[in-house]
Amino acid sequence: MNQTNALCLLAVVSCVLSLLLTPVLREIFLALGVVDQPDQDRKTHKLAVPRVGGIAIAASYAGSVFIVQQWTHILGPHLILVMNLLPAACVVFLVGVLDDLWGLTAWQKLAGQLIAVAIVCSRGVLAVDMMRLHGHAWWTIPATVLWLLICTNGFNLVDGMDGLATGAGLFATLTIFVAALIQGNVSLAMATLPLAGCLLGFLRYNFNPATIFLGDSGSLLIGFLLGCYAIIWRQKSAALLGMTAPVMAFSLPLIDVGLAVARRLLRRQPIFSGDREHIHHRLLARGMSSRKVALLLYGICCIGAAFSLILGALRDRATSSALILLFSIVAIAGIRYLGYTEFSLARKALFVREPEENLKSAPAGSSVRNSVSIPILPKVPDEPA
Repeated sequence: MNQTNALCLLAVVSCVLSLLLTPVLREIFLALGVVDQPDQDRKTHKLAVPRVGGIAIAASYAGSVFIVQQWTHILGPHLILVMNLLPAACVVFLVGVLDDLWGLTAWQKLAGQLIAVAIVCSRGVLAVDMMRLHGHAWWTIPATVLWLLICTNGFNLVDGMDGLATGAGLFATLTIFVAALIQGNVSLAMATLPLAGCLLGFLRYNFNPATIFLGDSGSLLIGFLLGCYAIIWRQKSAALLGMTAPVMAFSLPLIDVGLAVARRLLRRQPIFSGDREHIHHRLLARGMSSRKVALLLYGICCIGAAFSLILGALRDRATSSALILLFSIVAIAGIRYLGYTEFSLARKALFVREPEENLKSAPAGSSVRNSVSIPILPKVPDEPA
């Protein structure tokens, strides 16, 4: 059997396993009471829904790789990448399962993620190579830590609506898979394709109305693996602007986590607190149904994927810069459409001067002259993360 057939078999087996295992595990978790109860606030689903769907994805991924390897014996040389990431992925997965079953604090989850990041850094998965720089500068490890933490928690944050994190993860995974095929990186292709198959099968039960949720065991694992795969993708690329393509591919979760941190800082809230101001919440507040919001955001993921692959294929710096500028303009326009009050007030504080009559009435030498008035946003009571 050749590599193409092995890839096809991986896709089929992983998807079928996910389709078969997910409903079985769903019923087990439901019987055990491992469910997410609705609260009519941030959790608007009508019935209790099992929340440890990450176990189904992890089991389907591992099972598909094992079955295809036993059947074809062709994956052996390409499993090094998967085995290299396996210990760290297990740590992230365990943290997610513990949180789904018993609940962990934000700092406990962060500590577990840092342990996993330390493991992959020790195995040479470093952002310095992704950015096409040589040598190991002092900021290499901090940059890797920051990237992986943002990816891991970005997918966790968008997991607030049926099918959203699963769909975003599916499009990001397929983007890296296509890029791996273009590069001829068979190992990366074989690592990503079964994840895509698992997510596609799981989406059958996770799309609105969802009968099972990813939980932290799923969303954290997906974000962490994709962050690692993105680093490996860019390590094999000759593109001049190495880091930008993965950012475009992961644009939805990355923008969402950036907006969440920014608005919580502006409102003097802890950055780990929860709220109903994520991108999907803002679209729902405009009267769109959950399905329409999911499909719209899937479309945005597709656009980000297209930009990412085009940028990865470009070799001209001027054309790449123009594409990045266009993507940035589209992203800023989308953020402005969401209508966040915090950013409007901050923009006025930075760019709108005091009225002329106020400046004239101010005493000579007063700090009011040639300054801006910066409004202090009221502190919002903390909500549970």
